[in-house]
Amino acid sequence: MKIKNGLAVSISMFFSMLLFAQKDTLSLNCPMNDAIMRNQKGDYKFNAPDMLVVIVSKTDTAARACIGGKVSSVVRNADGNYDVVMFYKKYYMWYSGITKPFVTKGLIVKAGQPLGLVPQGHELEFLLYKDEKPINPREYLSCKQ
Repeated sequence: MKIKNGLAVSISMFFSMLLFAQKDTLSLNCPMNDAIMRNQKGDYKFNAPDMLVVIVSKTDTAARACIGGKVSSVVRNADGNYDVVMFYKKYYMWYSGITKPFVTKGLIVKAGQPLGLVPQGHELEFLLYKDEKPINPREYLSCKQ
């Protein structure tokens, strides 16, 4: 009888842990104050539809870390702007459109810490990856739509 009860408790705990493990609790602050998210535009789309968001703010000029983490890359791209990539647990956040970065590779940043300048009214592109697979950032960002 003790073995049956112990087995039932073990199975119950296993399924409870499985349910909790499946829930994704990532919550990201908007990288710019008073910002809105727009859809991709134009013929060229970098990523699958809805996997990239364009964030615009009429008042803010700094892109901020959506969550605390480690800067894994700061690279100048073909248009002269910078891409800043951050890592948090299994997630990579890619900020593109920064004109002057404030961070360097390897730096640990806090949520809300400025990553770099974005000219007022210009677009910041934001991508999100989990285990190197693109996921929809709209489900996690707290920006207006």
